[in-house]
Amino acid sequence: MSCCRMAATEARSILLHGVDFTSAPRSRKGITIASGHLVGGTLVLDELATLFDFASFADWLRRPGPWLAGFDFPFSFPRELIELLGWPTDWPALIRHVAAHDKEILRACFKSVCDARPAGSKFIHRAGDLPAGSSSPMKWVNPPVAWMLRAGAPLLLDAGVHIPFMHEGDRDRVALEAYPGLVARGITRASYKSDTPALQTPERRTARQAILQATESGNYPQQVRLDAGRFRDQLLDDGSGDLLDAALCALMAAWAWQRRDRVALEAYPGLVARGIARASYKSDTPALQTPERRTARLAILQAAESGKYPQQVRLDAGRFRDQLLDDGSGDLLDAVLCALMAAWAWQRRDQNYGLPPHDGLEGWIVGA
Repeated sequence: MSCCRMAATEARSILLHGVDFTSAPRSRKGITIASGHLVGGTLVLDELATLFDFASFADWLRRPGPWLAGFDFPFSFPRELIELLGWPTDWPALIRHVAAHDKEILRACFKSVCDARPAGSKFIHRAGDLPAGSSSPMKWVNPPVAWMLRAGAPLLLDAGVHIPFMHEGDRDRVALEAYPGLVARGITRASYKSDTPALQTPERRTARQAILQATESGNYPQQVRLDAGRFRDQLLDDGSGDLLDAALCALMAAWAWQRRDRVALEAYPGLVARGIARASYKSDTPALQTPERRTARLAILQAAESGKYPQQVRLDAGRFRDQLLDDGSGDLLDAVLCALMAAWAWQRRDQNYGLPPHDGLEGWIVGA
């Protein structure tokens, strides 16, 4: 299904958020949220907010929708790790299991896995971590993303938000995992932030400037333009990068929202054709474009028109029927068979377009 489908939501009304998360919110470093809305291809930043405790964040998650948010923390662990440790393979049960154990027990579990693995591949990654360039969710230091998951994922679960392909929830409140480094590294490889004041250097400010300029112009891979408005100086001057990271996560949420109704599916026309007739119906060689192959194309057309084939979507070829029948290469008919498969998938759009589920345990990072 469309990953961001919402109940009776108009594009103009959707609120977009980016959340830079911390596993230990406090007065010096809180959970930072950038909020805005799309105008054309531009994300207009409306608000920057910082929450200093989990209770406030839990309340924020329960704000009525419609909204879509990108969260900078992993939603799950690698399937390989989960199965090695014998943890639950159902996402809600997994998150409850992790939340029920203290850090020392979890650290010992992670360390036992690392100790058994060869140098250079101590940490297991999810499929989505590699294209995103993000850290393994089992890392407990540098950065401690395991503790971010342990703190953040239960809050998402308790709030009843919808996590596409992972957890069915309130479809007017949609949560996506986002990684600001995916955007930033598409612009510059230079370090742009530090939580240590002494390391918040002019060079890092220059890198933040480059990131801001690229996002404002749309000159970066995701191409969603940012209008930071009155918040621009704050994004630039915040040496911790928390405000900028939240804005980058909001850009990824906007990027996902732009693609909510764009779906590409692999199709194979032979799947339809062979459900009707096993006879060859096409050839790129003119000498082999025989009457028998034309008869096979006619059989396929008649079955598609009547709906008497496994997918049962009826075809009305109208004025194009003779072209489909007479094209000995079968290219035109193959294109139509793929369109029939697209129609079949659309009829099943609320059942993942008729596709088997992907790994809803690991999840995915938006844009990766």
